[in-house]
Amino acid sequence: MLYHALILENTCQEACRVLATCSNDQDMRALDGFITHRLQALPACFASSDDADAQPDWSVTTQGNAASREVGVTIEGYVRALPLVGGLFGGRFGASSIPIKISRTLVAHAYWETKQGIDASNSVGAWY
Repeated sequence: MLYHALILENTCQEACRVLATCSNDQDMRALDGFITHRLQALPACFASSDDADAQPDWSVTTQGNAASREVGVTIEGYVRALPLVGGLFGGRFGASSIPIKISRTLVAHAYWETKQGIDASNSVGAWY
């Protein structure tokens, strides 16, 4: 569970950073591929399915884009617990699966940037 939580946490944070730069449908498709690739780091043997080779079925929700002040990513699904933990929770969630949900929000544009109408992407080169 801790490994899954860490992978989901990092995936949400990185996806928020990428989402803050998404401005069209092609960018959003690339973000979906990025998230899918990151989630493949989770072992299939802990998928909520009874099939040991099945990939976990994750629900990914994104909020915002490059034009938004804040962006957010939520990833949720179920993981199969180890036998001892699954025995404790199995009757409650069914098939020894435990729900897991990680959600992160990121301020995509700094307050000073939006207040003054500055497009930081155009002025980054001025500092070098």
